[in-house]
Amino acid sequence: MYEYFIPKFLLHNFYDINKKPAELPESKYLRVGNKNFYFDTGSNNRGVFLRISEVRPNYRTAITIPEKVWSHFRDNINDFICTMNNQRNNTTSTIDNSPLNTGENLPSDLNEEKK
Repeated sequence: MYEYFIPKFLLHNFYDINKKPAELPESKYLRVGNKNFYFDTGSNNRGVFLRISEVRPNYRTAITIPEKVWSHFRDNINDFICTMNNQRNNTTSTIDNSPLNTGENLPSDLNEEKK
């Protein structure tokens, strides 16, 4: 079928007509305040991608991230998380926020109490 539309040298060098579509992960959903974030995977003739959509009442925006840069995207987000955690720890290092001081239980303590 594609042979009629694509020259043979391109067909054999760049397009695998026997290639099966990739198994894509299930979509995920995250609600934060009045915002909903949707994480949807998809594929097209250029490859697999992740679309992250932010949906609010009367507003929607999305970014599309190609699969080949997912690890770089993850690394950048991780860098922001580490930087923010370090800044928070440096600004609150004079205050003891440990669970023993605040009276709060750690999540692991809560699991033990349920048993």
